[in-house]
Amino acid sequence: MIIPVTIGSYLAYFRSGYNFAEHLVLNAYLTGQLVIADIILMALRSTSLDENHKIAFHLIEFFLKYPYWILTYWGFFKPSKWYWGVIQFILSQIFASIALYLLLFGASFVLLKLKGSH
Repeated sequence: MIIPVTIGSYLAYFRSGYNFAEHLVLNAYLTGQLVIADIILMALRSTSLDENHKIAFHLIEFFLKYPYWILTYWGFFKPSKWYWGVIQFILSQIFASIALYLLLFGASFVLLKLKGSH
């Protein structure tokens, strides 16, 4: 997921002056921190058998991860206006989703071609 997210942030924040490698380092750092949070939340979630608690953990995860992600981008890119920072973050998520789907489509196309050649 780091590559599609990096493509998304690079395209959304192209005027920031950072190159692709710097976006890659930022997103690798951010992903590492979010994985640690995921591990802790998954460990807590797995101890509960009640479905309501599992839903609550998913909500906690959502409301912890995305604000942290936005604040990290905000601190790194320092947008001039608050609404432009929100727009750029949303654009980065859209671009990352498109990049992910294109990568998945390309990989499935290659796999189907390889399967058909045998």
